[in-house]
Amino acid sequence: MTGRAVLTITVDRPEVLNAQSRIMREELDHALLTAEHDEEVKVVIIAGAGDQFSGGHDLGSPQEMEDRERRPYSPDTEGEYERSWKQNIANTLRWRDFPQNPPLLRFKVIALWED
Repeated sequence: MTGRAVLTITVDRPEVLNAQSRIMREELDHALLTAEHDEEVKVVIIAGAGDQFSGGHDLGSPQEMEDRERRPYSPDTEGEYERSWKQNIANTLRWRDFPQNPPLLRFKVIALWED
């Protein structure tokens, strides 16, 4: 960690609108778990590189498909449950219950109208 009270984590896949691959979600989870145990970190800001914060889950970029081939889950019901739990539920619950208050998300906002 940086040794500062404010930790900024930037998701950095602007070429795919910062779509959240399995690797990105694992890295984000690791960074937040590390920050949770760093007593100096009081605030976590999660930002997105480029023009978008995040386009959501990565459903098929070449990097995501390669990772799925390298580390497949079992195609049966148990494998689908394991994938859903590890990739979509367990980490989200940990992020929601983050002890230093919920992480702050820094969005890019475009003003469409101004008086």
